Amino acid sequence: MSDDAGKSHEAGDGFSPGADPFTKMWGDFASRMAAAGAAFAPEATRSDASRQVRTAMFKAMSEACDEFMRTPQFQDMMKQSLSASIQFRKQLNEFLGRMHHEFQGTSRQDVDQLMEVIGHVERRLTDSVERLSSRVDQLNARLERMEQSRPAGRKAGPRRRGARK
Repeated sequence: MSDDAGKSHEAGDGFSPGADPFTKMWGDFASRMAAAGAAFAPEATRSDASRQVRTAMFKAMSEACDEFMRTPQFQDMMKQSLSASIQFRKQLNEFLGRMHHEFQGTSRQDVDQLMEVIGHVERRLTDSVERLSSRVDQLNARLERMEQSRPAGRKAGPRRRGARK
């Protein structure tokens, strides 16, 4: 063994810098597991001892995983993974849309666009009907005012042109 390898091994730096948090996590996990095995009381019954060891092991595993998942390297890796998954999904949707079009079918994007256009038309129609309804209400109110202001003896009827009052 060379002197450099011995120094590296003695310093505990035998792994690459990128793997250091991961190896540290597993080293901590192994030491906690060893401590968990020695944590049970010898006077305890067999089932109590196994329960204590199991509880200590699960606690050590969960703490080690929690520490590892909170590292910036793990979070960056997860962010990159999710970004790549989203990009892949977009590319897959585009590819499937092109395939639908090549086979003269409709794609999901086509249906989504059609539904959006129908929604716009529906909103425009609803707005137009509401405007017409308010206009009819205004005309009804005007007609009622005219009927109320007309003398009681006079009949309502169409006026003829050229007729004198």
